[in-house]
Amino acid sequence: MSVLPHELEDFDTVLDDQFTTSQFANELLKATNGSNVQDGEPGPNGNGPNEDRSDGEGTDGDGTDGDGDSASLVTGLTTLQLAELDIETPMKRLAFDMDEVNSRIDSIINQNSSVLLGEFSKNEASKQMIHDGLDTSLNYINMSYKRLEDEVMSPYENANVLQNALNKIHQTSTLLRDAVIYLHIYQNIKELLREQTNAKYHDFELDKIYKLASLYSQLELTVQNNINVKSLQLIKQIENDFVKKNSKDLLNYLSVSLMREMGEFVRRAATTADGSLDFQPDRVVKLSKALNMLSSAEFAAILNKLVLSLVNADCQTLTRTINSIRDFSVRFKEIMRMDSGLQQLETLLARVPAPNANLKVHKTLLTVYLFAQRDSKISNLRDVYWYKLSPAFKKQVEISYNRGGPVGKSLIKNKEYLMETIRGSMPDDERHAEIMLKSVSFLK
Repeated sequence: MSVLPHELEDFDTVLDDQFTTSQFANELLKATNGSNVQDGEPGPNGNGPNEDRSDGEGTDGDGTDGDGDSASLVTGLTTLQLAELDIETPMKRLAFDMDEVNSRIDSIINQNSSVLLGEFSKNEASKQMIHDGLDTSLNYINMSYKRLEDEVMSPYENANVLQNALNKIHQTSTLLRDAVIYLHIYQNIKELLREQTNAKYHDFELDKIYKLASLYSQLELTVQNNINVKSLQLIKQIENDFVKKNSKDLLNYLSVSLMREMGEFVRRAATTADGSLDFQPDRVVKLSKALNMLSSAEFAAILNKLVLSLVNADCQTLTRTINSIRDFSVRFKEIMRMDSGLQQLETLLARVPAPNANLKVHKTLLTVYLFAQRDSKISNLRDVYWYKLSPAFKKQVEISYNRGGPVGKSLIKNKEYLMETIRGSMPDDERHAEIMLKSVSFLK
């Protein structure tokens, strides 16, 4: 603690840096009540005022430091009965000290009144100067903020409220508009079906079949553009009770019909010597467009099924020649005629535009199919055919070759014949010839 002026020495305890009120009160009470012990009050051990305090429970000169809490107070006054504790005297001493402090403050004020008044005047002048200097700027800032609040913030908040309301109105309007479109398309479908009461789809004209497929795809597009349309109870009921069942029935009809018509198309094209067709493939075109409109994935799947059925049939044809190698040339020519029919189907699909659900033409039916293959090696329909036929036939050749015997020996002996037959049958199609040669080139 720093050295205090002489006039403050009486207050050195309270001005100490380590001063605490609880410790000061504790020591004050002990100092005030200590006289009771010296007046002959017996201690707890019956030793009077001079009893031995070597057990550490004394308060002055025994090593206790007076920690300031109530436990220390009780310990320091072990020689007193709590009912006899003198509190009035410490209170009077504190009141006396407070009066002394107030008296000194009054004395200082009286002795230095002119100095204090001067300081007060300086403070007031400084406050006024600061106020006068900042008042204009503060008023300008307040006016600017008020203008910002009135002309920007308030209108912005109001605009936000209106914008939110407008957004909700717009969303509701869009939902109702799409619902009306959905219901209109639904009514058109009902009208078409009503014209064919109790009739199956095979009794429909192809144009109506295509129109139905187009309407169902537009229903799906409407839902895709605004999925919330399905949240309307009426739309949900129509979807569950009518659209799902009838669109699935139409999809099944188109799939079965197109598979049959495409198979017939390829077979008839394969039997035409000059490559020209003796019939107009209108049914194939219209059924293909209708199925692609309803489901492009199903359209691609039907083409894959067609190719796979041709591969299975042609693989069986070639497999029968394993036991009679000399028939391979004749059978492979039949395969090439089927390849020609498949090529004509490919040419047909490459000429037919494929409108999507928006009725905007952006590709052909062939490109729709090729896109679904997701294979960089596949560039046309015949690629799929040969890539499937070659390994299928190779598997059968390997089985016979591994069995050995006369058939296995015959295959090895006629390897060159088989390869020359393939090359000779496909002089203008080297890429597919190379694919097919892999089915017999392993023989040795």
